[in-house]
Amino acid sequence: MKYIDLPSLIPDHQWPIYERVMKTATKRRIPYALGGALAMGAYTDRWRPCKDIDMYVLPADKDRMMRVFSDCGLTDYYDQVPYDRRWIFRGYQAETNCIVDAIWAMANMRAHVDEGWLTRGREFRTEGITFRVLPPEELIWSKLYVMQRERCDWPDVLNIMYSTAPTLDWHLLLSR
Repeated sequence: MKYIDLPSLIPDHQWPIYERVMKTATKRRIPYALGGALAMGAYTDRWRPCKDIDMYVLPADKDRMMRVFSDCGLTDYYDQVPYDRRWIFRGYQAETNCIVDAIWAMANMRAHVDEGWLTRGREFRTEGITFRVLPPEELIWSKLYVMQRERCDWPDVLNIMYSTAPTLDWHLLLSR
């Protein structure tokens, strides 16, 4: 298990919220894996500041995770910026401009998070918290479909593939 200095990647005023959400989810035994910029950095060693945290959860745990967000002082971001609630819940705290996403499916509804998303990724620890990041195969898979006029995740896909190609489970990735 490797140590990551997460607080250095996250604005000081937001880290306490992320820390509280992660610790509360762990205490309530809600399995999750982090995606986004944190997972990218875990596999590419190219760390970038986070604008939010993506917590991938099983569809059966989405309501429990929403309660964690609420109990940690986050409200539904939908009133600020409407989004598709079929696959994601966005928790928001206005005072810190902090966003935490609970994701249980892909935006195109082609797949739902399953146990493999949450158990096969690398494990890390920071500031008394142990957590997993998405496995590289699921990280690639989730980013393949993000290609919009204002955002494209394909450079991330190429960087993950470059960094993990020798160890990727290509059969799993292709079967997904």
